[in-house]
Amino acid sequence: MDFHELRPFNTYRYRLETFTESRTCKWVTTPYDGQAVDSPVFGIPPQPWDVPIQIPAMFKDEIMKMPVPHTSSLKACPQCLGICRTVCKKCHGTGRVRCWVCNGTGRRFDDPCHHCRGQGTESCTTCHSTRYERCVGCSGRGQILNYIELTVTWKNNIYEFVAEHNSEFPTDLFKKVNGEMIFMDEQMLLSPLVNFPAQSINQASQNALQQHRAQYFSTSRVLRQRHSIEWLPLTKVEYIWRGNRYDYFVYGKENQVYTDNYPQQCCCAVM
Repeated sequence: MDFHELRPFNTYRYRLETFTESRTCKWVTTPYDGQAVDSPVFGIPPQPWDVPIQIPAMFKDEIMKMPVPHTSSLKACPQCLGICRTVCKKCHGTGRVRCWVCNGTGRRFDDPCHHCRGQGTESCTTCHSTRYERCVGCSGRGQILNYIELTVTWKNNIYEFVAEHNSEFPTDLFKKVNGEMIFMDEQMLLSPLVNFPAQSINQASQNALQQHRAQYFSTSRVLRQRHSIEWLPLTKVEYIWRGNRYDYFVYGKENQVYTDNYPQQCCCAVM
């Protein structure tokens, strides 16, 4: 391999992160297992955004679910009406099911079925011939707990832009590598960049902030914003192999290699 030329096509990546919090509520029913019931007699139920919650680590996705205070109540289970059991679904309350050996005929060939003794049915193994099974709605306790469940979702919403590098290198491959961090700023609310030497980065910053403002500011609470610029190394290596010219790209801090015309496809692979 005879190296002919190294051509730099270094570029920049702009990233905007908007860390948001959203809250939703829904009624939930669970079996009652004897825990304390936080009913409205203990206070007025707060609105979703009035429930105090510790904010987790910034810029990391997370979901938390919890009961809204003072919304719990006990009720008789609607499935079993509070008697803790329901009619067995397998035998339909008869205590017996069709024999699996003779398929309910009571006979095997010309003789009585030895398994069911010619009856065509056998004892139900689900309810043990009691005709009832434990209620699944209340886990056999006869009562259910109703409450409003609050779901809090923290989401790190990311916008990325890679400036034009004027080469045939696939830009999507930059997603797999890191660059050299040259700028970072973190605020409650950011202003767009205006003085970066590459004008496309300034424009991307403005577009990103406008897009996130339209997407998230009306539907969730914005807790923090952060934007950064990375310098992405990209070098095109041109070489001669057995009289023919080839090239490959080295990119990212990890020095990953990409080529679409490796000369010996059957014997080697460029990783």
